[in-house]
Amino acid sequence: MSDPLATAYSDYLRLRACSPHTIRRVECTLRLLGRILAPAGLAQADGNDIAQLLAAAKAPATRAARHSDVRAFYRWALRRGLVTADPTILIDGIRVAKNLPHPIDQWERVTHATDPDTALMVALGLYAGLRRSEIARLSTDDVHGTYLVVRGGKGGKDRQVPLHPAIRSMLVGRSGRLFNLTPESISRRIKLHLVACGVKATAHQLRHTFGTELARTSNGDLLMIGALMGHSNINTTQGYTQLGGDRGAAAVAAMFADDAA
Repeated sequence: MSDPLATAYSDYLRLRACSPHTIRRVECTLRLLGRILAPAGLAQADGNDIAQLLAAAKAPATRAARHSDVRAFYRWALRRGLVTADPTILIDGIRVAKNLPHPIDQWERVTHATDPDTALMVALGLYAGLRRSEIARLSTDDVHGTYLVVRGGKGGKDRQVPLHPAIRSMLVGRSGRLFNLTPESISRRIKLHLVACGVKATAHQLRHTFGTELARTSNGDLLMIGALMGHSNINTTQGYTQLGGDRGAAAVAAMFADDAA
């Protein structure tokens, strides 16, 4: 990062133990803003510069992430007297539609892979709901009896996930770090396997499938689903119960039963 403010902010995020993914995203956002401002620095930004940064992103979720990044950055800089004003103050928040998860309908087709590592990656996503970054960090030291300890999840939080029998059998004979791969490499490897199985889906949809199936088997237990998936907001978990819970279907089927009789 060439701008000294951006470098100082990156150091601050590391001090707060923010995830590497978050830090990389923030650095990318500030780098893009720096290009808009060049040759001036980040301290000279105004509302128009921020609006230009946001307008360059097509997806609402990307615009929202960039808005959150620059807002946090300038609030940090303003509190420390590094800038004289917050240029994001007149920029309204970005509305992002809440979409339902996209589970894999034919998940049984993807559970078998000739390569043991690929099979385990798929199983960790499907049967434990792990994100690609969580899979990349996993070691046999994280296996404790019938539980898998997921360390450094989103937001830097750890959590425990019960070991599904399919995963337990795949871990026999393994020791140390499971995969010497980056999260991006793991995502690509799973994607290639899904394509080979004739399934049009992403690696992250294995996690969606886990959440949906868990919602079905737990009858929509929000607290349990959120805890096992590492959600920081219960609103995120609610989307899975809309797909996986059976209570709603049973209630609708029972409507007007007396009249029908």
